[in-house]
Amino acid sequence: MQKAKTMIKQSNSQIEYYQSENLIHHKNVEHFFSTRKGDFSQLTAISNHFQMEENTFVIGKQTHGDCVAIVNFRNKNDFFENADAFITSEKGICIAVKTADCTPVLLFDPIKNVIAAIHSGWKGTVQNIVGKTVGQMVNHFGIQPQNLIAAIGPCISQINYEVGEEVATQFKLLFPNEPDLLKPLPNNGSKWWLNVRMAIVHQLTQTGVQPKRIDCNIDCTFENIADFHSARRDGAATGRMINGIFLK
Repeated sequence: MQKAKTMIKQSNSQIEYYQSENLIHHKNVEHFFSTRKGDFSQLTAISNHFQMEENTFVIGKQTHGDCVAIVNFRNKNDFFENADAFITSEKGICIAVKTADCTPVLLFDPIKNVIAAIHSGWKGTVQNIVGKTVGQMVNHFGIQPQNLIAAIGPCISQINYEVGEEVATQFKLLFPNEPDLLKPLPNNGSKWWLNVRMAIVHQLTQTGVQPKRIDCNIDCTFENIADFHSARRDGAATGRMINGIFLK
């Protein structure tokens, strides 16, 4: 597994956001993992900062499913009511997902100039939405997974993500050779700590993404109250971060 690390934090008077070291050096792509200061409720500030119109942002109604939408200028204004991942090769369209503990994943192929934004909570991870997104990038755009650069953004850490036996069983079946994905709670045999971030890294490498091209953020949304919303900490009605990527 690619070693997790803190990403580069950017800030100004209006917003703060994190960026991946693996992506930041590519001049034809821009990306961000917002914080509470620049979250979904402040989309105007984000669009102003990146000098883009708000109607160029594509954000669907996420359902924790495995639906992957391909976006272009013909359908960018559609209401994507069941999409947890987006792919585009069009310049000037920012595809984005909302998170508040779930894992945001941004993908970029610098050869074909194709990007993707993925929302992968435990349900999406069980359904392998990351692998399905890469598969759609291969089928529709002819990318080669080994060329992809992947950035995994801030999400809840294993030590703060307690799940029951039903969820744990699904991950045991999917990852029988990865015992570190689940750690039993002391003195409670029916509860586990789940590492969704690690599971997603494994899914990326299984598609052919090279581990050295996976940038995995170590920040925990549950622990870092100052920077991040957390549904598990604050309840489902809490705010959301927005995580986006676009071709310039």
